[in-house]
Amino acid sequence: MYVVLSPLLLIYNVLGLLGGYGGPDWHLPARVAWRTRSGLGLGLAPLKFYGTTDKYKVRVERLDPRLAYAQAVVHHSVC
Repeated sequence: MYVVLSPLLLIYNVLGLLGGYGGPDWHLPARVAWRTRSGLGLGLAPLKFYGTTDKYKVRVERLDPRLAYAQAVVHHSVC
C-alpha cells in the first residue's frame, strides 16, 4: 500500500514546502512491539505500536496500563 501511495506522498511534501507550513514529512510505516524478558520474544507482546494507524495496543492482563502509557509517551517524544 505504501509503494502504491508514495507518489501522492511526494506531491504532498512538495506542496508542504511550497506552502510554507513545514518541512517534508518523510517516514515509513513502522511497527514496534515491547516484549517481556521472560517471554523471550515468543507469544503475544504486552504493548504494540502500529505506525500506519498511529495506535497503541495494550494487553492489560500482561502489562500495567500506567506503564504502557509511560512507554507510549516516551516513544512518541523520541520518534
